[in-house]
Amino acid sequence: MKMRLFCAVFLVCLAGGVFAEEAAPASKGALFVGIGPEVAAHTRKGAAVGVGLAAGYELNPQMAVGVKTAFFHNLDTISTFEPLAFFRYYLPIMPGTFVQAEAGTVVYFENGGSYPAVSGGLSVGWRFDFPNYHIEPAVRFGYPHMWGAGIMVGYKF
Repeated sequence: MKMRLFCAVFLVCLAGGVFAEEAAPASKGALFVGIGPEVAAHTRKGAAVGVGLAAGYELNPQMAVGVKTAFFHNLDTISTFEPLAFFRYYLPIMPGTFVQAEAGTVVYFENGGSYPAVSGGLSVGWRFDFPNYHIEPAVRFGYPHMWGAGIMVGYKF
């Protein structure tokens, strides 16, 4: 049941790209929000699936700052809540590519207990801009999750 729900949410998030239009130029001072499925090594072995939410502000066409939160579950006993702050730099050599530094906390929930830890890492991804929305596939590496991947569908104000 949980896997079916995850698959349904994943497909809904991917459906935003079906009606793609010509890319909008990057703008200064744009607020953006996003949601999307993620998978990460927030478990003792294997992978944990989850959903992430992000909100940010583009300082200029090359930089953005914001907050991101995610909830993961390994479909067994471990749940994870991960609030993070991020700083993003868009690489000028390849429009749309970005490197993002993330820092915050992570709280693991297992067998009725909670176990907090410091979290941090780097993400590398590609932002596909459309007139009012964007799609961002990304991979990330860091501590304590070691690796992760996801795709965000977002709206730009």
